[in-house]
Amino acid sequence: MAATTVRVTSKGQATIPKSIRRKLRIEPGGQVTYIAEGDRVYLSRVPTPAEMEGVLRGAFPAGGTKLLLEERERDLADDRRMERRFSRRARSR
Repeated sequence: MAATTVRVTSKGQATIPKSIRRKLRIEPGGQVTYIAEGDRVYLSRVPTPAEMEGVLRGAFPAGGTKLLLEERERDLADDRRMERRFSRRARSR
């Protein structure tokens, strides 16, 4: 692992060397994550949304979206029933 030393500005900024930006594919406007561990800091590039597309494909059973939407509809129906029930109680008092 090659070490590179950079200066930190009065604003706390440090330029990521071009060789590291190239290796990590850090583009202008891209994001990085810093992880501090003891007296070391690790830098990694945050993937773009386009790079994340399809990452979870196949990680869940087929039809999972349909099942989640059905569950959500049941939850919403339960919420509506509870709202009607409590609004009737409030009016009858």
